[in-house]
Amino acid sequence: MDPNIVSLRQQFLMKLVSAAVEELIQPPKTEHASEQHSYSEQNEDWPSVAVELSQNLQVNEDCIKRHHVCELYSHGIDHIGEEAILQVHDQEVLASQLLVLTGQRLAYALLHTQTKEGMELLARLPPVLCTWLKAMNPQDLQNKDVPIEATARLVRKVIELLPENHGQYSLVLHLLEAVDAISSL
Repeated sequence: MDPNIVSLRQQFLMKLVSAAVEELIQPPKTEHASEQHSYSEQNEDWPSVAVELSQNLQVNEDCIKRHHVCELYSHGIDHIGEEAILQVHDQEVLASQLLVLTGQRLAYALLHTQTKEGMELLARLPPVLCTWLKAMNPQDLQNKDVPIEATARLVRKVIELLPENHGQYSLVLHLLEAVDAISSL
């Protein structure tokens, strides 16, 4: 199979998943609550459809599952993201992707809100973490206003998924200290 065709198929399936997640947070206005409920149930199936299609289209299904998890967390739908994590096979790759999301969330919380307490905390963080956070682009997040407690849970999940000998493990530990410190502000 031509790699360019597989790549286009993967992009299509990822867009399908992204659109489904976007619709989860913005269901259409209906007059009857039962119609809205059935719409949500129907929409939650699209990521599963994308995974099924990936098998037939020779696209790595785990890549689609990881994208789904990352989209959920990017939109701040952490409770569904926690469930979707269980479907992913390559947890280490997922943990690295989620690490970037936690960095974007923390960068937004510290660098873009610029509270006095946040700036003081930033000054106390390890230089490697400060440099890494400054390199993060929170504009990639679909929902920037996620409670710090949710980000702390996500950091703990990343620690759980990453092996201790992973190159980014110490960075995650620094992130955990940072979110715990922000939580106590």
